[in-house]
Amino acid sequence: MTQEVATKIDTQYGSFNLAYHELNDKRFVTLSVGDITVGTPLVRLQSACLFGEAFLSMHCDCRQQLAKALFVISESSCGILVYGVDEDGRGIGIANKIRSMSLEASACIDTVEAFKLLGFVPDERQYNDALEILNSLKTSKNIKLLTLNPNKSTLLAESGYNILENIPLAVDGLSEKAEKEIQVKKEKLGHHKI
Repeated sequence: MTQEVATKIDTQYGSFNLAYHELNDKRFVTLSVGDITVGTPLVRLQSACLFGEAFLSMHCDCRQQLAKALFVISESSCGILVYGVDEDGRGIGIANKIRSMSLEASACIDTVEAFKLLGFVPDERQYNDALEILNSLKTSKNIKLLTLNPNKSTLLAESGYNILENIPLAVDGLSEKAEKEIQVKKEKLGHHKI
């Protein structure tokens, strides 16, 4: 793994240590506050979502989850967000995400069914690279995990992380389409209910 460059960044949620990482031909950015090597840092694994974060799509809650994660981590004074730049569309990439969105609309099916019709599993992400980044940064093994996704919890627990608390990132004021997407994730992907 290479850490190409690091600096500080001021955001509307607070100031963060910002670093760029490359691992297995994938790009990641970490935003952290405090000393994550001790105590019980908050940890968030976040995948890029061009449509939700840049274009303010009404189809998902990705932008709101990212904003809340940064706010909570900043307020905690000790935490890290590992942002997978190349994990758009739950790991299938931007072009395939557009194909799945088109299929959802034309066939009146949900995102899980669209992924299957395109030949993908419902979530292609593995999180092993994000885990390697956490390990390389010597992140404390006692963490509080910000997620609704049980796959993240399982991987970290099986890799020696002691998850002292699993904190759901519930967000309010979502569109009807985003609420339906969340319901599909709960029913078909096992995401935690709030």
